[in-house]
Amino acid sequence: MSEKNDKKVTVKLTNPKLEKYMEETPLLRATMGFNTMAVLSPFAQTSAIRSGDLLYRANPYLTEGRIAEMYMLNSKSTRHQLGDLVGVNLYRSVPTLLSQSKNEERVMIPENTIKLPTPREIKLSVGNAIKQRRSIRDFAEISVPLDYISSLLYYGNGVSGEMNITGVHSEFLAPLTIKLRTAPSGGALYPVDIYLIALNVKNLEMGLYLYNPPTHSLIKTNREITLEKVKECYAISEEILKVGSASFIFVFVGKLWKTLRKYGNRGLRYIFIEAGEIGENIHLAAQGLRLGTVDVAGFYDPDLEHLLGIDGISEHILNTILGGFPKQ
Repeated sequence: MSEKNDKKVTVKLTNPKLEKYMEETPLLRATMGFNTMAVLSPFAQTSAIRSGDLLYRANPYLTEGRIAEMYMLNSKSTRHQLGDLVGVNLYRSVPTLLSQSKNEERVMIPENTIKLPTPREIKLSVGNAIKQRRSIRDFAEISVPLDYISSLLYYGNGVSGEMNITGVHSEFLAPLTIKLRTAPSGGALYPVDIYLIALNVKNLEMGLYLYNPPTHSLIKTNREITLEKVKECYAISEEILKVGSASFIFVFVGKLWKTLRKYGNRGLRYIFIEAGEIGENIHLAAQGLRLGTVDVAGFYDPDLEHLLGIDGISEHILNTILGGFPKQ
């Protein structure tokens, strides 16, 4: 064997600067190792407790498969879907669909309607509200004034104007006027309803209410609401999230058919986008009112659906926002 062959050869597989940075940053090194060298596990379904690591490594073996990825793949829009694109553009020219839209926008004022007070003017600038916003998970057990709730609902998804749809007419219907909201909505279809669980609101009985944007009012439901029932709906420890200290909870419920009948499966993306935009409006308005809020999706769907009295098929819970005055 030659002297050359006896020499130990070291090959560096990474950039020296990157290698040095990774040595100084253990978290980055661990993250890269986890994402690039994770071992797949076929035992996920027989494990009583699935950690994040196990869920990640077991994905291909789970019976439900990669549902999220499959949805994204199957809801893509391409240039070749001309029929879908034409159908979307002609949506409001179909009398039956137009009639349904008008009926949905018809203002009904039931006897159990509670007219909300005028929303407060928010003086905090948008820039400062964005910079100061934080998620608050523990609240002071102080009643929130009803006009604060009114303001959050109005700025979140209230009616702020209207628009006439020109060029749309039929022998049965007058031209369509759409009431516009503070949050954008795909096709102005507004599939997201906001339910209010009032726990500690001044001049408002504890209970479940549905926000009606066209009249800026609350519709009281006949559902029985108790603090214990509400707390049982959440899967998060009280050490992390003080559900019992919240003064109110907003529950976003999506009526999928309102958007899917126009946009098909892709419309689900628009519903999620809309829920996020409504939520951010509420968070920023809350900051302007010196209230604290937090998004909480860690709930048991069947339990919360039962509490609200929705079927979980035609209507789905998208998100909840807990709020109140921050605990000092």
